[in-house]
Amino acid sequence: MEQPKKRKTLLVWLLLLAACVVAFTLLNSDRPIRFREFYEFHRDVGALRVEEVRVVGNRITVTLRGSGERYYTLGALNEEMMMSLSEQGVPVHQGKSPPSRNGRS
Repeated sequence: MEQPKKRKTLLVWLLLLAACVVAFTLLNSDRPIRFREFYEFHRDVGALRVEEVRVVGNRITVTLRGSGERYYTLGALNEEMMMSLSEQGVPVHQGKSPPSRNGRS
């Protein structure tokens, strides 16, 4: 009589572990990065919505505050834009991004 109870308990734990693995995978999957026009980036900077910026050539990848949403735009950061980002404490990284935790960049 004890054996079926142990099996049920083990099954419940395995199902709970599987649910945690699935949730972790879904939450940490990379979302596709979509393109936005440069004026939208300029608007986000003015509205204090930018958390981080990475520049590779003329491609600017932007991470938004709160949501963590990312998008990219094409253009160049002028001195005024760099000053505004600096005043807001927004880190601006140059060059390729380091690999993410899950091995994808």
